[in-house]
This record gives sequence, C-alpha cells and structure tokens, in this order.
Amino acid sequence: MVNPQAHEGEGGVLTFGEIMRIMNPFVIALVGLWTTLMVITTGKLFYDGSGYAGPYLLMAFSTLIPIWIWKNQPQKGIPYMMVLVLFLGVFYLTPLVASNEALLKFSPELIPTAALAVALFFAAIGMGWKYGFSKAASEPSRWKILGEQSEEASLLAMRIGLVLLFAGLVGQIIPFVINLGSFYPVARALTGLAASLGSLLGGYSDGMAKRTTPIFWFLMAIIFLIIIRDVLISAAAQVILAAIIGLMLGSRKVPWKLLMITFAVVSFLNLGKFIMRDRYWNHRDTNNTGVTLMGLPAFYGEWILCSVGELTGTSDQSMMAIRLNDKINKNKKEGDFSDRMNSFENVLFITRQLEGNNYPLLYGATYTLIPPLLLPRFLVPNKPRSHAGQDLLNIHFGRQRAVDVERTFIAWGFLPEGMGNFGLWLGPLIVGLVIGALTGWLERWSIRKEFFSVEGFLALGLLLQDLIAYEMVASLWITSTFQMIVVCLVGGFAIKNVFAGIGPAISHSSIHD
Repeated sequence: MVNPQAHEGEGGVLTFGEIMRIMNPFVIALVGLWTTLMVITTGKLFYDGSGYAGPYLLMAFSTLIPIWIWKNQPQKGIPYMMVLVLFLGVFYLTPLVASNEALLKFSPELIPTAALAVALFFAAIGMGWKYGFSKAASEPSRWKILGEQSEEASLLAMRIGLVLLFAGLVGQIIPFVINLGSFYPVARALTGLAASLGSLLGGYSDGMAKRTTPIFWFLMAIIFLIIIRDVLISAAAQVILAAIIGLMLGSRKVPWKLLMITFAVVSFLNLGKFIMRDRYWNHRDTNNTGVTLMGLPAFYGEWILCSVGELTGTSDQSMMAIRLNDKINKNKKEGDFSDRMNSFENVLFITRQLEGNNYPLLYGATYTLIPPLLLPRFLVPNKPRSHAGQDLLNIHFGRQRAVDVERTFIAWGFLPEGMGNFGLWLGPLIVGLVIGALTGWLERWSIRKEFFSVEGFLALGLLLQDLIAYEMVASLWITSTFQMIVVCLVGGFAIKNVFAGIGPAISHSSIHD
C-alpha cells in the first residue's frame, strides 16, 4: 500500500482515494457553499416576487439530492457525478436567476413543466449513482508506471506531463504541413487529449512543489493558441481547465489567480469570435478557418481587434452589414451562433415541441447511431459524423434545416436528448439513472487506482470528458470518450515502458531548477 504521506513531499505515488481524503475539507466546503448559494438565490427570487421562484426552488433543491448523497459516502474516488451535477446546475439554474430574456420566447406555463423534468433528472442521477457505486469493485492498479519503486511524485508528474504536452504540440502542428485527410479528426482528438492530460499532470506537479515551471506554462500557452485557430474556444479552455484541476489536486487549494486570468481571456476572445467565424467560416464547407501556421500572428491580431471593437462598441460597420445580410439570407433561421440556447432553454424547447406542438418521439434513434461511430473513418469513409445524434434532434424537432447542420452547431445535452427520445418524464428518469449508475460505478472503481498508472491516466481522461459533457449528446460524447480511452491505454502503456524502472536518482535533481 502506498504511503498516504507521500503527498506531503516524501516521494511515492498516490491513489485517488487518498487524494480525496486529503481534499475532504475542501469537498465539505464546496458542498456547503453550493447549498448556501441555492438557499440565498432561492430566497432572493421569492423576495423579488419573481415568477421563476417556484421552478427555481424545485430545480435548486433537486441538485442537492445527488450532492448530499455523494457527500455522505465515507469512501470517495474521483467525483465524476458531483462535478457533472455542479456544471449542469450552473447551466440550468443561471437563466432563471438572471431572468434571461431568452426565456420570454416560451410560454410561462412551460417553465414549471420543464423545471420538474430537470428536478426528476437530478434526483434520478442521485439514485443511479448510489446503485452504481454499490455494484462496482474497488481494485488496485495492475499496470503501475513505477512498478514497486518510489520517487518524488511531483518530478515524475512533470516529466510525463512535458512528454504529453510535446506530443500534443507536435500533433497540432502536423496538420499545417501534412494533409491527414480522414485521419485528421481522430488525430486532432487524440493530440488534444494528450495536451489535456499533460497539462493536468504538469499542474499537479507545480501544485505539489509550490513552484512554477516556465517551460510547462510556455508549452501550455503555445498549445492554447494553436487549438483556438478554428475559433473553437471550448477545446482550448479544456486544456487550461485541466491544469487548474491539477494545481488544485497538487496544492489542495483553488488557484484563484489562474481561474480569473483564464475567465478574463476566454471572455475577451468570446467577444470577437462570432465576427471571426463570419469572416472565416462563411465561404467554406467546414468550420476550419484554413489559416496557415505563418498566418496565425495576423489572425490573432485581427481577433483581438474584433474583441476590442465589440467591447468598446466600435466594431467595423461593414462587418455588421455582412452579419445582417447573412442572417437575412438564412431567413433568420433559429440556430445562428448569436441565438445559441443554453441548457435550460434546450429543456424548454423540447418541452414545447412535445407538449405544445405534438412532435413524435424518436424512441432511441439518436442512440442507435452510436455503434458505427466507434469505427475509425479511414475504415468506414461514409460513416455518420459524431454530431449525427445532435443533427437528427435539430432536424426532427424543427430547430434546423438539413442544409444548416453541417455549418452550425446547436448543442442539446443529455437531458433534452433523452426527452426527445423517451418523453417528458421517462426521458429524464432513464437518462438520469444511467448517468448516475455510470458515474457511481466509475468513482468506486477509481478509489484504489494509483495516480501514476495506466488505469490512473484512464481515470483522469474520463474526468476531462466529464468536464465537457454538459452540452453534448450521447453520440458525440461516447465517440469522443472512446477515442480518449484508446489514446489513454496506448499512451499509458507507452509511458509505462519508458518510465518504469526509473530509480530514485531523479530525486537528486529537479526539473524546476
């Protein structure tokens, strides 16, 4: 058994169960903070006389059910369920707290019905988690990167993290010089995952050592800039978020400074991203900007000017005319990026289509698309794209035309997808139970897995997938997760072969020096 004090700087490796025990005070504080926030925001809505107070109370209380079930479990692993519930809670509850104007598009009578569906979903997650946790086996890691040896965990984490970051950087640069064809989507997903895992391990190392490794953060910045070249910020933000999680695990405190910097940068880039998409996506069949490696500096300069213009209200008027004409030419179709709905609006939308407009259910059609998506495209050139489930939902329920789905993504999320397949009440129940059981099983499975093991890398990869699941449909998430599992296993065994057997001599040198 690994010494629990290894985290305190004596060298060695950790299990996720030990990490969660170390972080237990933070976990208790987080649950208390969320509970307090729910009480305060609910009280404010009732005090203000908001018509959303009742539905908000129902949803807010329902988020506490799985969170408190999880908190009262004495033995914990990676908190997949709690992370997902907190993310979903923010995206479902914020529109009601802020009295978002977009809610006015829906009949007031729909909001309590949609809120009840959300509440049933969260309650089902809690019940499913308890069942899944009870059925899983908690076994130690079989494929340890260190074997039976021990060394300073922070140095090992940084070494592996830098290897993964470099692999991710090379993978991001290759498409600029080589046309990968049908291999490109797979290569991009795998290199993105390598970068995310590398950033998590590097952040963990710096958090443990309470130092800053310049080469690590330099690679992080370069990878972030290259990933956002297609004006898709979420994938790049995932890399930074992974580093933040690593820092939190290593230091046992929230890296507020990095969080605020990341929030500021992402918010600033979001201001100009729609203009950049109008400029670089309109005349292409894909959502790739086509910018060359040498053209990136000018591209980013243009992006900064667009964001500054939006921030100061001095955007190029000709650009505004282009955007207006583009909307007119598309007959002001629902699904333009500027009209993109958030999570609760998705529930309201599907509730209206089912209850008010009597659209037929899909009866699992979006889930039957998943099996062929697990095969690589170079083996099945004509297979559906990973967004096929999302496309089917948008077209079937009248949100987009078939011609539009290739260029404009409208996210749905697991709950609205389940409602579209199985109905207003059975959908939330089925999807919630499945998600809860899966996250509960995985958490119990992760408890005795070592941080530095092949299974540990797989467990961390699943955590990163958990962070981006809040707006995905099942076909997109499972395809992405399948690719992640493959790269974690292949990369994990490769790293094991490279790093296994390294003696304690590493502790006599420091990568931070």
